Amino acid sequence: MIELFRGNSHFGMLQVIDRRGGGCRFYLNDNLIRNAYDPDRKQSVSHFTYAFAGLARAYTTNISDVLCIGLGVGIVPMDFARQGARVDVVEINPAVVPVAVRFFGLQTNQLNLTLDDGRHFLNRCRKQYDVVVLDAFLGDSSPSHLLTREAFAFTRRVLRPGGTLVINCFGNLEDGKDFLVASLHRTLQAVSPVRFRAAL
Repeated sequence: MIELFRGNSHFGMLQVIDRRGGGCRFYLNDNLIRNAYDPDRKQSVSHFTYAFAGLARAYTTNISDVLCIGLGVGIVPMDFARQGARVDVVEINPAVVPVAVRFFGLQTNQLNLTLDDGRHFLNRCRKQYDVVVLDAFLGDSSPSHLLTREAFAFTRRVLRPGGTLVINCFGNLEDGKDFLVASLHRTLQAVSPVRFRAAL
């Protein structure tokens, strides 16, 4: 492995590492791999990055406006932008933006980027979206303040009728096997059992 970048931020250490011989570039935050990218083909080699758009399109056919809470290295927002959507991105860590531009092909002129906490953005947002992607992480889990009834109520308010919320989280989807998934399901149902669809 060849380390291309290492830098501290308010939200942990950021690293970019290339596999010796090419073909794969890794983005790490506090030693946790967040994404893998082929710099020659300029696309992610992690299947989950394509699941966001795929799930969103499976539930919402006409996607014009997308909100991504969490930039990552910009692969998911850029995928929506390339498909013609207007994309707003909220990212709490300003240090990740130049890393995404330099090493992962983020084009900031293709989207509207706001440096802010996702919950704060949702609280004051007056725009509506066809898709909201919740892809924010603190360590190996989503920040808890983005998974509350209040946060999901604000998310529901910014979703258009028929819109879809896609959440990136780790868990076992089998009934009774995972506390986080069960809790998340109950919280979403409490906010709106009928109108609020989530693709987990």
